[in-house]
Amino acid sequence: MSRVETAALKRLCSKPETLAQAQTLLNQARLKTASGSGYDLGQGASGLYAICAYLASQLLGNDDVKKGVAQNASCLAPKVFDTTLSTVRAALFPNQKRGPLKASGSQAKNKATYVELVKRFGWSRPEFVIECLEETEEVLSESKELKGKLAPPNTAVTIVVLCWVTQILGLKKARPVALQEEFGITKDDFMQVYEALESTCDVMKKELKEKVADLKKQNKAQKSVTSLDASPSKSTHQLEPAPRNAVVASPPKALAKSQSRTLPRSPSKSAMKASSVEATPSKTPTHKRKVAFNAEVEDDDAMDGSELDSPTRKKRKVSGSSVAASSPFPTPAKRLPALDLTPGIRTTASSSRVMLEDIPESHDETTEDAVSEEQEPEEEAEESRMPVDVPLNPVTPAPMTPRRPRKSATLSQPPTTPSDYYATPSRTIKKPARSQSRPPAEEEDEEAGLPRRYRPVLLGYKQWYASDPRLERELKLAEAAKKNRVEKFGHPFEHLRAAAIEAGVA
Repeated sequence: MSRVETAALKRLCSKPETLAQAQTLLNQARLKTASGSGYDLGQGASGLYAICAYLASQLLGNDDVKKGVAQNASCLAPKVFDTTLSTVRAALFPNQKRGPLKASGSQAKNKATYVELVKRFGWSRPEFVIECLEETEEVLSESKELKGKLAPPNTAVTIVVLCWVTQILGLKKARPVALQEEFGITKDDFMQVYEALESTCDVMKKELKEKVADLKKQNKAQKSVTSLDASPSKSTHQLEPAPRNAVVASPPKALAKSQSRTLPRSPSKSAMKASSVEATPSKTPTHKRKVAFNAEVEDDDAMDGSELDSPTRKKRKVSGSSVAASSPFPTPAKRLPALDLTPGIRTTASSSRVMLEDIPESHDETTEDAVSEEQEPEEEAEESRMPVDVPLNPVTPAPMTPRRPRKSATLSQPPTTPSDYYATPSRTIKKPARSQSRPPAEEEDEEAGLPRRYRPVLLGYKQWYASDPRLERELKLAEAAKKNRVEKFGHPFEHLRAAAIEAGVA
């Protein structure tokens, strides 16, 4: 039994005796319903623990676990649960004809009656149903098909007759398997009574079907009568049609005024629109957002319509004088001259390339350009307004002390490409001067020494020839222990060595 099943049984069984009995039944059921035993549980195997808890409660008679609770805990459909329950019961109690489980209370002691059963299920027309049940049992008893313990009146006969008749009448609340378990009826007894009903009550079956058809016709007739009574009677006379030339009376003026005054004026809407709406109260405007203008407003040319602008209204055309008066700029903006992109002195062929003539050759040239830019900012502003292809006037630099340009080794020659010009200068490594005191042989030995990152050849293969240090350590300990035990107890094969020496083998 798994821990999950044990925990589930503890949640189901509130009494300790029920829990112990359920665990015992679960162990027995697992053995007797195993594969090859003949009792295949199929889909109901997952709900075996709940079924065993219900059986244990029924065996002890304490009503600790009810069938509905067990069925919900097993997560099985009602039909699958009933089938699995009957299979487990047959596997646990194969020698008993009647089920060992009896319902607790007065139902197990008293005899089942049709009145109690019909009242319990709450069917409509109970008198009609009871009459059909009694007539069917009477026909079965007259046939004398059942003898012995199954001879009517009997609880088994009552339950089977109830299931058989309700199936013909179309009543769906009675479940045969549940009633068998409740009243302790075996499957063999149930099938025996059912076969007797099928063989002897053919005429009764036809009569029951005819009674059901008659009841359906009566119900339809009653429904039609009640529908006619419930609906109001229509008047026999109809309204005479009005003549074509008849004049329809207009509503009174007071009513028209009340209709026009029903909607209050909105402060956000114009007064002209409100007056137009009041003029025609009965006609709904097609364009609700359109602004209506009076004749005086349309004739007025001085009005520009700025007060009545709306998203859907077309703007009125305004004369040029008004535009000139209302324009914020006193004069139109001057058009800037178009740039002439012909190559000049300071233009470049591409944004990514720099012309060789534009690159300063020395530091003096760059300083002269900077000084000239600082001294004459006005000329620079004028130059920016001039076209691009106009050559600039040369500027005489201020007198200054000439300096020697700093040229690196890498830039000793003029750069040929822009990348050479703008490249970051590499860091030069200063090599120490060779001392004249060292002899040439010593220099050769120093150069022949190992490099800084020297790695021996086939260094990675050395690990395959080396043993594990842990094994070496354990081997030393084992050898020491072996030596101590041999010194203490002697070698175990010493007698064999002595025998071999005597035999002359060793």
